[in-house]
Amino acid sequence: MDPILVVKVIQAGELPVQLISALITIAQEEQLDWWLPACGGHEIICLHRNGVSYLYCYNPVLGLHAIPRAC
Repeated sequence: MDPILVVKVIQAGELPVQLISALITIAQEEQLDWWLPACGGHEIICLHRNGVSYLYCYNPVLGLHAIPRAC
């Protein structure tokens, strides 16, 4: 699951942010290595002073928060 795409779809109003909890449950039950936007889907893409955009994410299977990759 591409967390950048998930955030863009949420921000476009095409995916209710409440569905993030359902995606977390699915990832946990199926042991899927999905990185999802942190803060229940409320995390936004941030522009760093180095010019690279980042997204803070959560992996429910690993129980980790991280920035898995730059945008």
